Amino acid sequence: KETAEKDVAAIEEQLKKARAELEKAVSNAKSEVDKLKGQAKDDLSSAMSKADAATDKAHEILKAVKAGEADDRDLQEALNSVNQAFEHLKSYLKKS
Repeated sequence: KETAEKDVAAIEEQLKKARAELEKAVSNAKSEVDKLKGQAKDDLSSAMSKADAATDKAHEILKAVKAGEADDRDLQEALNSVNQAFEHLKSYLKKS
């Protein structure tokens, strides 16, 4: 049980860090999206929407963990989602 609690705490910390990085990337993307036109703008906007959804989900999972309503599997899924959204958004920022 103690090991499981440490695992949850480690994943929770990773999720917090990943969420902060994603929020920073979204902030950077917001400044870039106005410079774009057409499909590039649409693609970046879509990536930003997905990133916002991932950060919202991460926030909800973190709240659920603190309330004892989520487990390490939920945390890991949220972490994967945030990481995917971050990489997706980062790839669009590199293109623009």
